[in-house]
Amino acid sequence: MAENNLCIESRSGVDRVYSTQRSEEAKCRKGEVEWYIRAIDFMRDRHVLNSMLNDTDARRLDALQRAVEARHAFILVAEIPHEVVGLAVVHIFPRDDMGWESDSDTAQFQLNENAYLENLEVREDLRSRGIGHDLLLAVEHAASEHGKRTLWLHSGEWNARAHQFYAREGWQLVRTVYPDWNVGKPTRIYQKFVREQIMLGD
Repeated sequence: MAENNLCIESRSGVDRVYSTQRSEEAKCRKGEVEWYIRAIDFMRDRHVLNSMLNDTDARRLDALQRAVEARHAFILVAEIPHEVVGLAVVHIFPRDDMGWESDSDTAQFQLNENAYLENLEVREDLRSRGIGHDLLLAVEHAASEHGKRTLWLHSGEWNARAHQFYAREGWQLVRTVYPDWNVGKPTRIYQKFVREQIMLGD
């Protein structure tokens, strides 16, 4: 069976870099490219992210940069050689400039030992290859380093493919809500407890 190990390395200027290395056997059999997970570099990555994200998410990059610089959030990106193909946006402390003032759930999801996964995105032509899985695993590692034990996210009720993915990754459906920022649209809340072996640093 091919190995799929998440390697954690230190790098100046960021907390951690999460590198995914796959064996030649796995790459040849699945036709996969090699990628790695690292902390975002806004100067380097913004142009690609603007083209990859929808308009709403792209417009939030300035606010997200402020949150990351204040250490109220972290963003991890998945990169194939010279190209960002995915990202995960995680909030670890609530801010007044993120547009969630009327949503008490989202604020609570960032307090104490909680962290909120706002966005998980993988470029459409590279989905179902394991990049999303690796991003979520890196999110767990990074969240644990910030003392977080529980991850939360929202997912639109219509997004059956996402629901299947999160269920496979061990996320649990908590309830369905109608948040003000998604007017009239039922939205699922999912929860994931950071695995004990990750909390112990294994």
